[in-house]
Amino acid sequence: MEKEYFELNLPKNGWMLSTIILAIIIIAGAVLFYVFRGGHSPVQGAIPANQAGQNLVSFLNANVNGTVSLENATAMSGIYQIDVFYQNRTIPIYTTQDGKYFIQSVIPIQ
Repeated sequence: MEKEYFELNLPKNGWMLSTIILAIIIIAGAVLFYVFRGGHSPVQGAIPANQAGQNLVSFLNANVNGTVSLENATAMSGIYQIDVFYQNRTIPIYTTQDGKYFIQSVIPIQ
């Protein structure tokens, strides 16, 4: 009885196969880097700092006496620091990166 063997039709040159495998690894690595590090923010639903600042200013203007204006918005340790001008003072207020919550103060622990 003859035995049947499974044969793979691989290229005769080993460098060709290794080049294809290496190309697949590089492409997969680039995609993973983009998804987890480069292309997307670590916070689900994050918005730009200026947009979070404008949202906060709109909220404050609807809920305080007087006028609040945006001076500066910057990213800081996973949150945004929003500097607002209110009653002749600049006041730092903080928001989450998705712009859904604001934090009145932040206390450094280090």
